[in-house]
Order: sequence, then structure tokens, then C-alpha cells
Amino acid sequence: MNINTGQLLGLDLDRHILLDAGAGTGKTRVMSERYVLHILDPMQRAVRLHTTGNGSMGVHGLQPSEIVALTFTVDAAQELKDRIRSVLMKRIESGDPRLSDAEPLDVLSDIDHASIGTIDSFITNLIQPWRSSLIREPNRRLVEDDERATLN
Repeated sequence: MNINTGQLLGLDLDRHILLDAGAGTGKTRVMSERYVLHILDPMQRAVRLHTTGNGSMGVHGLQPSEIVALTFTVDAAQELKDRIRSVLMKRIESGDPRLSDAEPLDVLSDIDHASIGTIDSFITNLIQPWRSSLIREPNRRLVEDDERATLN
């Protein structure tokens, strides 16, 4: 993978990042590579601090259920999932030793249930178990721009 300096900074697994760049600059590419590195790399800070024993899926890093990747649009989230699957498949097909104990279909299947989506879908899923306690009349309607002033 040929990457520039900015993209290289996005692959530092010991930092939380927010990618902000224009169209066609490689955001999805960096996010998908970073996501897969989180699954494969046992030396990242998150794995060293996490004590649940992640080897159950056959990978040495984080489980997909332990990684959050957020985008602004549903289309971008789907593209990111597709790219992550593609990067994983390439690693599996090339015989990446960090996936030697993994069942490829299990790894790919876990991506389907991972927190890869839009910000609002992540928040909705996060609060869903407590929604009735938070809001008396819950609805799934997004706030319109002209209504935002009343919320401040």
C-alpha cells in the first residue's frame, strides 16, 4: 500500500483519530486498513489494556465488536464495510500469519455485526436499552435545521 505522510499518521493504532479530508484523499482506504490492523495487531495499546483474552475468534488484536468506525452517511458506512471485508480477504488469501488461527468466515461474519455506521445509528443503538427512561415519547425522527435553535 503506497501511502502519504498524512495517511501514515492515520494508521497509528495507539491514537484515537478523526479523519477530516476532501473527496478522493483516501479516508476510506485509511479507515479500512486501520480497522483491519486493529483486528490483527496484538501490540496496540487497546489490546494491552484490555484483559478479556481476545483469542476466541482466532485473531490476535481486537474483536470487531470492540471497534467503532463512524461515518456521516449510510453509503459511506457501507463502502467502509465492503472495503474492510476486501482488505481482510486479501490478508486471508495472502496467508497473513496473524490470521493463521482464524476461521475466515467467522472473521468476515463478525464485520456484519460490528459498529460500523453513521454517528446517529451508533448513538441510537447505544441508548436503545434505556430509551424509555430517557424520553417519554420516543421517536426516530431527526431534528430539522430550523428546530435546532429551540434545543440550545
